[in-house]
Amino acid sequence: GRQVLALLAVRGELTEEEGVSLLGAGSPEQVWRGRWVWGTRGTRAALRKLLGDDSLDPLPPAGGVVRLNPDIVSSDYGRLTAGRAAARQATAPEHRLALLARATDGIRGEPFAGAPYNWLVEEQENVRSAAIDTLQELAHLHADRGDLDAAVLTIDQALSIDPDPIEDLFRQQIIWQHRLGRGDAVRDLYRRLTRELSERCDTQPSEETLSLMESLAAPPHLVAGR
Repeated sequence: GRQVLALLAVRGELTEEEGVSLLGAGSPEQVWRGRWVWGTRGTRAALRKLLGDDSLDPLPPAGGVVRLNPDIVSSDYGRLTAGRAAARQATAPEHRLALLARATDGIRGEPFAGAPYNWLVEEQENVRSAAIDTLQELAHLHADRGDLDAAVLTIDQALSIDPDPIEDLFRQQIIWQHRLGRGDAVRDLYRRLTRELSERCDTQPSEETLSLMESLAAPPHLVAGR
C-alpha cells in the first residue's frame, strides 16, 4: 500500500496499466498487477482507518483512473505543485510570495531519502528541481522586499534539498550574507562549499566563485582549508 500511495502522491493520477508498469519497471509479470490491485485496496483501507470514516473514498476511481481525493488527502509534493501553479497566475509579488511560502512550508531535506522504490530514481530529480526552483524564487521575492534575513533562510532551506552542493545557491547566499555585514558567515559558507565540493564531487570552487570571493575582499586563500 505504501508504494501505491507514494506513486499517487508523486504522479497525481494513474491508470492500472501505468501503475503496474511503474511498480514492475515495465515487467509484464502478473505479480505486479496483483500488487497494484492489493496496493490500491490496502491504501484505501488504511486511509479510511486514519480518517475514521468508512463512507469516504480517498482513492475515487474515475474513467479507469485512480487518484488521491484532493479534498481529504494531501501531500507536501501536491501542495508544492499546486502552490507553484497558483503563483504563476498571480500578478502581485506579495501574492506570489504568500503562495510560495505556503507551498514550501516545512519542505526540507532530500526527497524520498531512503525509499527503496526503483521508480523513484526517475522522479527524484524532478521533485528536487521543483523544490529548489520554488525556494529560489521565494528567496528572491523576499530579497526584493528588502528582507534579506528571510531570503537567507530560504536559500538555506533550498540547500538542504540536494545532498550535492549547488554553487549558484552558495554564491547567492554569500552575496546576501555579505550585504548583511556577516563576514564570518561568508567565510563559513565558502569553507563549507569547498569541503562539500571536494568530498562529494572531487572538484574545487569555480572561477566565478573565486572571483566573487575576491570582489568581496575575502580572498579564498585566507579561508580555504580552515
